[in-house]
Amino acid sequence: MKCIVTGGAGFIGSHLTERLLNDRHSVSIIDNFSTGRPENLQHLLHNTNLSIFEGKINNKNILEKAISGAEWVFHLAALADIVPSIERPIDDTDEAAKIQEIYAETYLSCNEGYKYSAKLAPRYGLKYHDLIIPADKKFNNK
Repeated sequence: MKCIVTGGAGFIGSHLTERLLNDRHSVSIIDNFSTGRPENLQHLLHNTNLSIFEGKINNKNILEKAISGAEWVFHLAALADIVPSIERPIDDTDEAAKIQEIYAETYLSCNEGYKYSAKLAPRYGLKYHDLIIPADKKFNNK
């Protein structure tokens, strides 16, 4: 069977890939190597049933090439560290919205998540209205 492993250069993804190849499956890995390591795949590179597509999982061209004819998809691609998600939360949610073709996003948070709306609104031709008071400010009198 043809299998897709997103995040295949990561620790878990590379071990899953090895197992699938040992079971004589054809495996296509999609990985941008932001946290995955090429050395995790080094011992598998000789296998003719392995294809590696370097890039992000939201790249339509890469996905179309990699997924063609696939019967199984193992989605293991993710940020391995929570810090980037905390430092740049808009990156994760904005990317997810683009993939789903959502053109207006609302950020709900008890910690001033609303500040991102001012940046997003003009991007989609929307007007920003600062009508929401974050709950932590309203109820803590800060």
